[in-house]
Amino acid sequence: MTTISRIFSSAMIALGLYVILTARTFPEGTGGVLGPGFFPILLGILLIGLSALQLFNTRKEKAVATAFLTESTKRVLFACLIIIGYMAGIAILGFLISTPLFLFGIMWFFSVRKWSTLLISSIATTAVLYFVFLKFLSVSLPAGILF
Repeated sequence: MTTISRIFSSAMIALGLYVILTARTFPEGTGGVLGPGFFPILLGILLIGLSALQLFNTRKEKAVATAFLTESTKRVLFACLIIIGYMAGIAILGFLISTPLFLFGIMWFFSVRKWSTLLISSIATTAVLYFVFLKFLSVSLPAGILF
């Protein structure tokens, strides 16, 4: 397991460096206001720090043979596929259609089976997110290419 952990930690350090280098190209803030690159840089530094800590901790571990595709690993990978599908779907169908479908699907996947809970929470969460982003933050959400 230590080899996988080392590879993953190293990849996360590289990703953190990429995030920092990319965020440095963003415009700087003016008048004491933070620029758009501040939080990505902060997250990149955090990612590098935590990954370096994980890399440091794995050098003390002994190699243990473990099965990679356990049932819980399969569930996590499938959840990642659902999220990737949502990201693709939001560009095609738009926020207002993709988000409740995604929320409904992910809750169903994680064993929520009560239809009223699935429907109400999916629609209510989408409505709250839409309202907050559109009205409070003035951020336009994807409409999708089909609509």
